[in-house]
Amino acid sequence: MQEPRVISTTCVLELPPTADVPRCGEGDFSLLAGGGVLYVCGVSARGDGLKRDGLRFYYSENGGAAFSPLESPFTDTAARRQPTLLSGPDGGLLLLCTEDGAFVSYRLSFDGDTLSAGGKRVCIPEKKGTAYTVENGAVTRLTNGSILIPAAKYPARRFAAAAPIDAPAGRICFYKGDEAGTSFAETAGSVAFGRLGRSGGLTAPGVVELPDGRLCAYFATGRHFQYVSFSFNGGKSWSSPAPSAFSSPVSPMRIRRDPFTGIFWAVYNPVPLLNTRCERQRRFITGGRTPLALAYSSDGVNFSDPVLIETDPVHGFTSPAFCFPSADTMLLSVSCGGVEDGDCRNRSRLRLLQLERCGVPED
Repeated sequence: MQEPRVISTTCVLELPPTADVPRCGEGDFSLLAGGGVLYVCGVSARGDGLKRDGLRFYYSENGGAAFSPLESPFTDTAARRQPTLLSGPDGGLLLLCTEDGAFVSYRLSFDGDTLSAGGKRVCIPEKKGTAYTVENGAVTRLTNGSILIPAAKYPARRFAAAAPIDAPAGRICFYKGDEAGTSFAETAGSVAFGRLGRSGGLTAPGVVELPDGRLCAYFATGRHFQYVSFSFNGGKSWSSPAPSAFSSPVSPMRIRRDPFTGIFWAVYNPVPLLNTRCERQRRFITGGRTPLALAYSSDGVNFSDPVLIETDPVHGFTSPAFCFPSADTMLLSVSCGGVEDGDCRNRSRLRLLQLERCGVPED
């Protein structure tokens, strides 16, 4: 059988920074009935002399070929960022995001014109002296209906000079919720390793469920690779983190399964930040987050060679999220930017990829 390949890519939405909105960054998608697509994007906006984080929403009625803005369902000034969209058990939507110092969920409803939000639940409560980071699009729904949140947990003063050289720089914790997203609790299992010369710990976690029921968690590190850990019991315990086949700088990766073919797709930055490679290009810091690549797998573990999607050497591309509006398309969003944007995470870009997906040959 012919292997899947990318036929073409088209930019369908570009959200550059402006004077009033200096950052349009990370986002996520949800597919709606009738071929519609909802996109949510984290932004930083200025108003009343202050700079606040918030969310903006966009809707496509034609499978992602074009998007138009929606009025936000939120009217308060809470700082929201790092969103994930999930389908609800009753056909509704769940929005999960960082809100001030906590990680919360809302029930969304959309009638084709108006988006509304309610039913707020706290998934990870704010805790003094501890910071949690949940990446955009990282929350996943398992086949049993439960929701799994991978969160990077950082202790206070983790970069203090007096900290032991082998002290954990970041521990990955997991929070499991019921199908409706009304109740969450931290699982017993977590993953961590020491800094080893202040190279950094585990960060930017994601998780994917494999065909045999195992959970595979993956993390960015300062060790030139994405690391992985496996759970054989639904997240109650995890194997020791080990290097994966994904070389990478310290940048989020995302793995999702195509519901039409069962193929797993990964989006990541494949070139690590070695000492022969400078993260500063033409006086602009990319963090090594270029190029951006796709890879595919039939089992979620063994992936193909990368296919480059974004290649500009003086821009950065990070925080990917993607979905599959149809049997031959993928919608991909990234935070990106160059010197004209002030940061490699200040611009949001959506691409519609045309794919030829005939399946992956059996080994």
